[in-house]
Amino acid sequence: MFIRSYFSRSIIALLLLLLASQLHAQQVQSPEDRARLAFEARLSHAIKKMTASVNAENAELNVRLAAINAVAPLEKKHLDSTHVAANVSTLLEFIEYLKHARAASDTLAQNYEDSLYILATSLPSDIDGHGIQDMDASFHEDRAAFNVFLEAMTKLYSDVLDVLLYLQHTPYSLAHNEFTFTDKKDLKEYQKRMKLVDADNKELNQANEEMRKANAKANTHTKSPSDD
Repeated sequence: MFIRSYFSRSIIALLLLLLASQLHAQQVQSPEDRARLAFEARLSHAIKKMTASVNAENAELNVRLAAINAVAPLEKKHLDSTHVAANVSTLLEFIEYLKHARAASDTLAQNYEDSLYILATSLPSDIDGHGIQDMDASFHEDRAAFNVFLEAMTKLYSDVLDVLLYLQHTPYSLAHNEFTFTDKKDLKEYQKRMKLVDADNKELNQANEEMRKANAKANTHTKSPSDD
């Protein structure tokens, strides 16, 4: 039911290529050359800082997703009272992490935007500012898709948690990986909640696909002519 913990987000690795040929076109011979290389150093620092943050973000998310996939909270073999109690705790922690990751994503984007704004105020006259604008647009397109993905994931696991909390307060029996509700209306309520989870999972898969598309589009936009 749960998506694989996989992210195709190589846009960040391509950002440095966009201005490479332009920034190294001339040898250092004049004050203009020195200004251009100083600008390149500041731009490189801003991109590397952002890249490090994104890499750390992806690494932690993949680790946490792998852990959630491993506990498989809605598999029938994990629906005994002991597993349910443990997984409620696990899901509460994971959902809190997702909320923190979403807020951190906005902070990362704002910090990068601020860095580019400061750089734009000292843009050498012989450097085309459209390249930086393209990098900024590509980054924000990729980041927006990532944020939608995080929000879809939060919705899914919040509804998974709701199912487990319902089971904690509803009489049922579990034998041979099959469980039975004492009251028929409880079964219907369980099925209603599971339908929400199934719908959430479809939305999450769609968000994941849209994130991949946005990443591929951004990579195309930031492709250096030297790559052709």
